[in-house]
Amino acid sequence: MIIIHTSYSTDRLKSDNRAVHEQLCYVLENMTFEFINNAAIDRSVRKQIRSHVAKGRNIGKTLPSRRRQPKVKTTVSIWNPRTAKDAPEPRSGEGAIPTIERQIGDGLSVLSLPVELTSATSRNLAKTLFTFLNGSLHSPELSNAIDFAGAAGIWVEYIFLDEAYFHCTVAMCVIAVNALRIEKADSVEAMHHMSDTFRLVNQKLSGKEALSDTTMAVIVALSHYERVRGRHCQGMVHFEGLHRIVELRGGILRLVNYKAALAQKIFRADLEFALFSGSATRFSVKDVPGSATISWLRSRFKQDQKGQVYDSKFFNLLSPDLKEVLIDIMGLAWQLNGHGTKLDGYTYHDILILIGYRLLYIGSLGDPRPSNRLENALHLGLLAFFTTLLLGFGREFPEFPLLSKLTRSAAQGHLEEYYQNQDFFLWALFMGRISTLGQPDDRWLILRITETCLGLGLHTWENTCRTLSKFPWINSLHDKAGEALWNRLRESDNFPAGIQDDILIPRTDFR
Repeated sequence: MIIIHTSYSTDRLKSDNRAVHEQLCYVLENMTFEFINNAAIDRSVRKQIRSHVAKGRNIGKTLPSRRRQPKVKTTVSIWNPRTAKDAPEPRSGEGAIPTIERQIGDGLSVLSLPVELTSATSRNLAKTLFTFLNGSLHSPELSNAIDFAGAAGIWVEYIFLDEAYFHCTVAMCVIAVNALRIEKADSVEAMHHMSDTFRLVNQKLSGKEALSDTTMAVIVALSHYERVRGRHCQGMVHFEGLHRIVELRGGILRLVNYKAALAQKIFRADLEFALFSGSATRFSVKDVPGSATISWLRSRFKQDQKGQVYDSKFFNLLSPDLKEVLIDIMGLAWQLNGHGTKLDGYTYHDILILIGYRLLYIGSLGDPRPSNRLENALHLGLLAFFTTLLLGFGREFPEFPLLSKLTRSAAQGHLEEYYQNQDFFLWALFMGRISTLGQPDDRWLILRITETCLGLGLHTWENTCRTLSKFPWINSLHDKAGEALWNRLRESDNFPAGIQDDILIPRTDFR
């Protein structure tokens, strides 16, 4: 009987001598084995077994001293290794500490990707993708109020798990970073990636993975790819298929409880398609999470404001639905202006998406507009504010032509209708200009804003900013664009020159 310790493999019994190896194999085939359970024996027995196994293997060998050897400091550089000639030499009087400088692949070799990148162009695109994802995919102006660490979550993980998702994300990255002057060859390579994406998605849909998480993630990415390219109709086709898969999986509520991050991306796509097309959202506002967080935010905002916003004449003119969503949006703006602790990225997006659904529940852009012009202007202004928080994959704000058209129509209405609420009208004009009305033919808008500022006696940006802050306004996100617009007003021929600010507006903002 041969006793084999479980911590040693039979490979360790192999000899470099072929003849000895063959004899040993013959012996092993005709002998019985008894495996020793390491946990059932004490330390002394284990030591005896190891000593026995080691006998014969070390005969004639000189064993190294067991004295502690000096540690050798090594440095391994993966991304940007220096060459040997650039390595610094040890200074005189110091011990020679060797520095090992070696490169492991080209940065992609250490990553376990679902596809082998054979061409140099594909490898360069993959590097561009990870460089892009390493940067901020959110508004950097909000970094003091929101902790976006880890917000990418499963969307980076899917790159390593699913080949179709990897191809689609690489292609979308190329479209998003066109401003970086990617060569034409890279764009052609991106089309190859999209071709692979469609081939793999079709395989998924015709097989056992038709309703899998990765299939839904890839279709979300496909719909986003089409939105980035400005092809919303094609993106809607993908989203309709995704909606059917969600229903076959048991509905969006089941997905919210099972995979909240995936459901959040689906809600975001639903919102953007509804804003672009003017249709109602495919999912119900009741299905969207975040109500508890908004209630908590609302209570904190109420405590800080002590009722001043609720007592305003403007607020009392609104319908109950608009009152509620206005308060919650002002509470979000208050939070993003630096009050309280940071929100984490997922919680922030839950709040943002729920507010968007509630705004479209009050009225989608394709529905008949409210007969009350004040409520119509407020609803459009809140939607314009909402879109300034929708930073896209390419770090650009998406365009919504229908919202722009309706905002323009409301802004060109008769000023007499807004005389009692000129401060609100000024905010709506500024928000519309910042979000949707930034077009070359905006002289009429500049004239209207100028008339409203003069009607309120505003002659400096500081006092104008105080007035704007009575409504939803995020300092870090809107001040820069607002001040640039103000400077343009001052340069126009319609703004009186030499007027000093002799009217101080009381600071009643809700920041």
